[in-house]
Amino acid sequence: RIYKPREPPYCLQRNQQETKIPFKNYLPNVFQVTSPTSRLVLHCTMASYLITGTSRGIGLALVKDLVAKPASEVSIIFAAARTETAALKELVEKSAGRIEFVSIDVTSPEKVKAAANQVEKSLRGKGLDILINNAGVLNFMPDGIEAM
Repeated sequence: RIYKPREPPYCLQRNQQETKIPFKNYLPNVFQVTSPTSRLVLHCTMASYLITGTSRGIGLALVKDLVAKPASEVSIIFAAARTETAALKELVEKSAGRIEFVSIDVTSPEKVKAAANQVEKSLRGKGLDILINNAGVLNFMPDGIEAM
């Protein structure tokens, strides 16, 4: 429901020269593609990201990496997590509005819908470009992982 590619979407092809290439010629939602056998690199312009599980670990590292990129490449990052940790809160405050915290619990359909509505409202109909589903769900086991 959220995903609608931006119009007009395009990527820059950096090989011998920079050329605008219609985005539809490539897989949707590709931000950067590199190949060890080729010098071809694709960059989408002003992509919006929603990353789940950003309170710590890989999710938080992804947010840090993306916010370091120029706004011409990454326009907004929706950092979704159950709780806003001190590290995430500090990142949001220093981002000059490029990171927006989204409260989400991926085990609750109601909270997932509320998060989707928040992102949709913030994007004002432009659509989300990239979703990184990093949050994990592990059902509680009384005897721990040994019982799995």
